[in-house]
Amino acid sequence: MKLYIILTILLTLGAALTPFVSVFNHEKPQAVQTEQFEPESESAAEEALEKEPDTSPATIKVLRTGSGKIVEKEIFEYVKGAVAAEMPPTYEKEALKAQAVACYTYALWLKENSESFDVSGADVSDSPIYHQGFLDDDELRDKWGEKFEEYMTAISEAVSAVIGEYLEYNGEPIMACYHSISTGKTESAENAWGTDVPYLQSVRADGDILSPDIDSSITLSDEQFREAAQALEGAELSENSKEWVKKPDATDSGYVTKISIGSKEFSGSDVRSAFSLKSPAFTIKKTEKGFLFSVKGYGHLVGMSQYSADYMARQGSDYKDILLHFYKGATLIKSQA
Repeated sequence: MKLYIILTILLTLGAALTPFVSVFNHEKPQAVQTEQFEPESESAAEEALEKEPDTSPATIKVLRTGSGKIVEKEIFEYVKGAVAAEMPPTYEKEALKAQAVACYTYALWLKENSESFDVSGADVSDSPIYHQGFLDDDELRDKWGEKFEEYMTAISEAVSAVIGEYLEYNGEPIMACYHSISTGKTESAENAWGTDVPYLQSVRADGDILSPDIDSSITLSDEQFREAAQALEGAELSENSKEWVKKPDATDSGYVTKISIGSKEFSGSDVRSAFSLKSPAFTIKKTEKGFLFSVKGYGHLVGMSQYSADYMARQGSDYKDILLHFYKGATLIKSQA
């Protein structure tokens, strides 16, 4: 689920959100001597998994953005393809299971809110920019090559274990936002997008500080900066490049809430998009070569951190622990016939 849909729904419905970009080549996180996540007791986890009559859809219509065609997929096949597109297949099984529940939850939410966006009569598109990624078996064979059987087995087993389970809040499927890597702490929907969503609060994501991809940077010349800033409507830049950027306002996680570029204030998300940054948690420093952007995290930083989901799984947490950690106050539902 992507930022465009998030902002659209926040404007129209006033409370909701979505997932984002995934990274496919993370190294495995290693255990460190930090305060560990402690899995909930078995009884507490089981109590969290409530059961309801089976009202889940048997199929879902997916708009394939490459061809413009709509294909109808069984829910298992759809969730399998969504997980394969959105999370590295080498992640721990409990992390893959958590991702499967998040993908399925989002599919349910989209079906209930399809009037809010145009997908040409489908329930969801496979766009990793606007909705949620999806790859079919042929595409995955091309992507994974000789690893196809190994990776597909891992994902299929994870999806099979949780198919039919979803997250809800106040009786409705949630918009189960996720992102690749946080700054070590996820961001709340209120700070990120201006609307408080009870199940999308800022929480610790200890595993992310171990990611080799948590830090990134780019340097732009003055000319390159000026060209990129044209995407920021109203950002009029003076002749003196030292005056172009002021110190940003940021949250505890490092998420930039507002920053002045030229003559106007913008959100961190606006700047991230204009300058193709990996996340809205960044600093900008004027140097002799131009402007240095130092960035933390990957994605919009709201909801489940996929890297920390894998880390938690390696520390002994199961998928319920992971989901209920990142989606505070949500309830895990199991459809049953």
